[in-house]
Amino acid sequence: MRRRKNQAGSAVVEFTLACIPTVFLILSVVSVSMTMFNYETLADAVKQAARFAAVHGQGCTQNGNSCTTTIGSIATVITNYDASIPANKVNVTFTSFSGAQTQCNPLSTCLTSSTQWPPTSNYDNVPGNTVTITASYPVPWVIAIFCPGSKPGDTFSAISLPASATEQILF
Repeated sequence: MRRRKNQAGSAVVEFTLACIPTVFLILSVVSVSMTMFNYETLADAVKQAARFAAVHGQGCTQNGNSCTTTIGSIATVITNYDASIPANKVNVTFTSFSGAQTQCNPLSTCLTSSTQWPPTSNYDNVPGNTVTITASYPVPWVIAIFCPGSKPGDTFSAISLPASATEQILF
């Protein structure tokens, strides 16, 4: 088949016009997938930490048992279940039944805390009461590099992934 003179180079232009949106689409799918993975692992870690705290209430120390838990041990549970997110980026709030809050901003500051939780004050660690653990993780939005006028090294706003779990104290 003969080529006309006015068609020269059209394959390169068409490839370029098709390639740019395709690359954007692939990067978008990968970015959203990574964000959802981070959300799921954070939510699971917070849920496991709330369960851990729920089985370490007042009744846990009866009959000679010494199984009370601390903020540091609960923070360690979160970091163990959530290895994909660095502990120095996650902000966590521990809320007892009476509404008393302990904040770890970031979580890494509480890994060595020896503060008992749930606290014994206001009977917060009595079976039947609830404990709530809330966490947030700021995720940089990778797709923002495609914003007009952006250049390498620019910092972009982050999306905050929230996770929360409430459990009833069992023992």
